[in-house]
Amino acid sequence: MSNLDERFRELVRRTVRYGVDQVSKYELSDGYDDYGTITEKDFIENLYVERDSGKFEQSVQRIMTHSHRLAVLAAPRGTGKSSIMNFLKDKLRKTGYIVELIDFTKIFDRAKQKQDEKNNDPTDIYRKLVEEYLRQIFFPQPNDNLDAFAWLLAGTFENEGHEFHDNLISDLHDIYVRVVFESGASKEESRESRKRIIGQWFTNQPDKFVDTY
Repeated sequence: MSNLDERFRELVRRTVRYGVDQVSKYELSDGYDDYGTITEKDFIENLYVERDSGKFEQSVQRIMTHSHRLAVLAAPRGTGKSSIMNFLKDKLRKTGYIVELIDFTKIFDRAKQKQDEKNNDPTDIYRKLVEEYLRQIFFPQPNDNLDAFAWLLAGTFENEGHEFHDNLISDLHDIYVRVVFESGASKEESRESRKRIIGQWFTNQPDKFVDTY
């Protein structure tokens, strides 16, 4: 075997060892020369190969977008679980879905570390870390949570083609009645207008919102 063959084998070996969930940039080399880096974008667009002509990805995507229960994708390490989830994350985002992948293992490792430092219950720390992580992702700006809440309450009227499940606010019914009444959001308004009206009510009535929430 020539040195060129060995270098090619090493390049392939290092390429297939790339883990999309491990590093943001992966240095690619054959042991002698550097060939740049692989990023998540490179992997999704150029390296990922769909299984069974895409039927497997379509099946997982259907579960992700239509299931209302916990769905588990289980397989041995290194078989592509993270790869398919990142592939579908990119695909769904392009169609308007809000998708985030959360590494609960890393969060739990942080919780155990904090437990060792303060001798607290790691479960409580873990719960707070997950909450903090999700808040940073979905509500990065100060009023994002109010905006999301306004969208939620506005959607309880006629759906107008938007997917919305009324049971999402079953625990918020009393709040819903009060906010919709006091904000003046009308059934005659479009859904977007109702959201804007309720959002403005939140902005103008911060004390009431705290009391209501």
